[in-house]
Amino acid sequence: MSRTLVTGGTGFLGRHLVRALLARGTEVAILARPDSETAGLEEAEILRGDITSGEDVTYRYQVFNTGDT
Repeated sequence: MSRTLVTGGTGFLGRHLVRALLARGTEVAILARPDSETAGLEEAEILRGDITSGEDVTYRYQVFNTGDT
């Protein structure tokens, strides 16, 4: 099974992308701001963080790659 990390997955286009990937059987994780609305995306793994923070992105990417939450 393939895995994809999506940034912007809670936005208008990102939600459509996430749902399309999930429908194809792709394992999806979303990098989402702490205050982002994630209703309707329960099938995806939600990784809370800020895309403008290099530390957040590095840590969340490592979590995504290892599967450790």
